[in-house]
Amino acid sequence: MGREVMSKVTQLYYTPTQVSQLAGGSPTVKTLAKWRTLGTQSGLPFIKLGPKREGCKNDNRRVLYPVKTTERWLKANGYQSRTLAA
Repeated sequence: MGREVMSKVTQLYYTPTQVSQLAGGSPTVKTLAKWRTLGTQSGLPFIKLGPKREGCKNDNRRVLYPVKTTERWLKANGYQSRTLAA
């Protein structure tokens, strides 16, 4: 991916680490992964970036969370959003 495209992606999406940081460390990155695996209702909407590899047992695509959806979810679920360091 080009630098310009990645810059746009980072403006529109958070990584699992960033989501955890925004929420003050809870949910943790591992909890977010568990929610994705279980497909629980309490989990955040997410996307996986890139094509899925045929025949690959593990799905190693990059997981991202839409910024606006994530911020609404944090607020609705009682998390106090924090500012991320640059």
